[in-house]
Amino acid sequence: MDLSFVIRFFARDSRITSDVLADLVASLYAPLVSLALGSASAVSLSFAVAVYAGLPQLAYCAVLIALVTALRTASVLAYRRRDPATYLDLRALARWEVIYAMGAYAFSGSLGLLDSAALTATNDPVVHMLVLTVTTGCTAGAVVRNSGVRNIAVGQILFNVVPLCAAAIMRNEEAYYVLAFVFVVFALSGFDICFYQSANTLRVLLAQKKTNDLARLLEEQNRRFDAALNNMPQGLCMFDAEGRVVVANAQVGRLCGAAGVDFAPGRTMEELAQHLEMAGALSKDAADCVAAEFIDNLKARRAACILVPLPDSRLICATQTPQADGGAVVVYEDVTERHEAEARVRYLATHDALTDLPNRSLFTQLLREEIVASQRDARPFGLLFIDLDRFKSINDTLGHGAGDALLREVSRRLKKCLRDGDTAARLGGDEFVAIVRDADMREHVIRIAEAVLADLRAPAVIGGRECGVSASIGVALYPADGEDEDTLLKNADSAMYLAKSEGKSVVRQFSPKAKTQTLQGLTLENDLRHALERNELVVYYQPKRRLSTGELTGVEALLRWRHPDLGLLSPDRFIPIAEETGLIVPIGKWAMETACAQHMQWSAAGLNLRVAVNLSPRQLYDDQITAKISEALAKSGMWPEWLELEITENMVMQDAGDALSVLRAIKEIGVRLAIDDFGAGHTSFALVKQIPLDTIKIDRYFVNDILTDPNDRAIAEAIISLGHALKLSVVAEGVETEAQEAFLREHGCNEIQGYLFSRPLPAEALFTFASDYNLGRLLRVREGAALMKSA
Repeated sequence: MDLSFVIRFFARDSRITSDVLADLVASLYAPLVSLALGSASAVSLSFAVAVYAGLPQLAYCAVLIALVTALRTASVLAYRRRDPATYLDLRALARWEVIYAMGAYAFSGSLGLLDSAALTATNDPVVHMLVLTVTTGCTAGAVVRNSGVRNIAVGQILFNVVPLCAAAIMRNEEAYYVLAFVFVVFALSGFDICFYQSANTLRVLLAQKKTNDLARLLEEQNRRFDAALNNMPQGLCMFDAEGRVVVANAQVGRLCGAAGVDFAPGRTMEELAQHLEMAGALSKDAADCVAAEFIDNLKARRAACILVPLPDSRLICATQTPQADGGAVVVYEDVTERHEAEARVRYLATHDALTDLPNRSLFTQLLREEIVASQRDARPFGLLFIDLDRFKSINDTLGHGAGDALLREVSRRLKKCLRDGDTAARLGGDEFVAIVRDADMREHVIRIAEAVLADLRAPAVIGGRECGVSASIGVALYPADGEDEDTLLKNADSAMYLAKSEGKSVVRQFSPKAKTQTLQGLTLENDLRHALERNELVVYYQPKRRLSTGELTGVEALLRWRHPDLGLLSPDRFIPIAEETGLIVPIGKWAMETACAQHMQWSAAGLNLRVAVNLSPRQLYDDQITAKISEALAKSGMWPEWLELEITENMVMQDAGDALSVLRAIKEIGVRLAIDDFGAGHTSFALVKQIPLDTIKIDRYFVNDILTDPNDRAIAEAIISLGHALKLSVVAEGVETEAQEAFLREHGCNEIQGYLFSRPLPAEALFTFASDYNLGRLLRVREGAALMKSA
């Protein structure tokens, strides 16, 4: 049966959805008792009228009314037993509506026939009164019962009234004309009631539907909110303006180790703190502090972060945020690991990763503080400058791993010789320093230095081999040998050089002879001043290799000095002098121009490698640095992106504001920036993310023991993760073994450089090396492709 027309007729309002239609249909079938009683009275009265009048046509009408009543009652019972799956089925609902309408129309039509028969078959006013009473009552009942679906109610009125009015008019009597008019007015009133009640019923149902939908939506949102609230890793507690709990998740109690504490709405922070104290989750002091801090911040409408120590040594951060209504939201988070990691990072920034001693940055601060304390208390102290003898030969013979193990052993012995109040530090390489406090006499400091030297002389077993260790120690006394940290350190250094010049493995105190030794350093400085004009400086290049593809990516330019008397000198022999005297500025400019020109020569020969040049602190803070970089690029014709400038962490930390502005200006030229020896200096990680870097280079000291030292391994992994998070390329320096290379490749390091791959080479040797390497790599690729094809 095609119900499309019926559906349009009964549910043409677009707002009537299946659930609304279900309610309308239910309103038709629901009052069974009234339907049964009304129909029964109509049947009874119609039979009574038929018997009273003795007219068979009235009896037929009574039988018809009884039959329709029985069918309608059966339809109501069938509706109530219908399949629950069809409750909201639109077509099923329309079918039930049609069934009810047919029954209602049949019932009303039967009454109309009864009226017509009574008015035309007899003149008895009692019969007329009785049938008109039945019609009036049933019509009124139809209006009340079925006005929710106005089409049914209007149809019933018409089926009831039209036959009655027609029969009354056919009698052609004035009184019955009036009767017909009255019933027409009655029908019109019923129509008005039907239309009003129908619209009102629909409005109520739609409002109820909206309310139900909103209730279901709110219930779903509350369910999701509760799920999100109770499954978030942080604890969350919302308070009103009086400091009472509004809502809290279960994670609050779990974080505090007191899952049984009830954070029910209405409780105050004082009550919660008291319950947490009783549960053993907080100490009394911590509970009192938490409650007092919360109340103060709530009254001041102030955001705050409170660190709450727990008895199990965990640390909870309570972040309080004020709300517009005067209340506050407090988020609880376990920051134990983060706090420990930050403390570890701060520690690593101020301590040498290899020996665990204070590094140069921290030692300078400690020395400055010691000078201030000595000035205040008028007590002298001694400074030891310790440099290991022949350390380089141990490194070259046994490898850097053995050298690092030796440095750790030296630091252990040094700490053992010093008293609790003294301080030892590693400046870098094989240089150590120590502050000897409460040294009122120079002889006392000398005795301690000699005790250190004697302990260092004892053989050390490194890598299964016995190594002889010795050191040269210089001694300076405050304030006799210097009243500031730079002078004191320099004079202790001079005394150490005097010890080296006198055969090493001895202790020497600062003296005029040490100054003379320093003069020899001035001779080297004077020779350096003429090194550029005599063409004694040369640039070596150490290649870098990409781990993922094996291709050469670039080279690092490294200075060497061909001294006419001393031979080929490494940078550590003359760069400190150049830096101190300012000669590094012209030397650095020459090195940059040379490296750029060399790149263009290689490029013309078909070798394109990015060239990295080290910037010194003096260069970085040179007002003309950007102009000199642009000049070097212009003179060589080199594209800026092929040049990479390397800086160190400590360079930036000297004056972060100026350094950042200079680095940003350099970056605007198009040159790449790399931070060298990352992790070995004193770094502010908040500052690192502000530097417009392209590359981070892992310091060789972390690479040396990356396979054996958990700390070095953790630092290297952290630097690689940091580089990737900042979208930077990560280069590892000092890679000497295939195992180190494999580890770095596995953990996502981008490039490596080191003796495993190649030592620094002169320009011609580098070109030959790169050409041979590229040719060999090409052949290996072709062989691999051929093998894959044949397979």
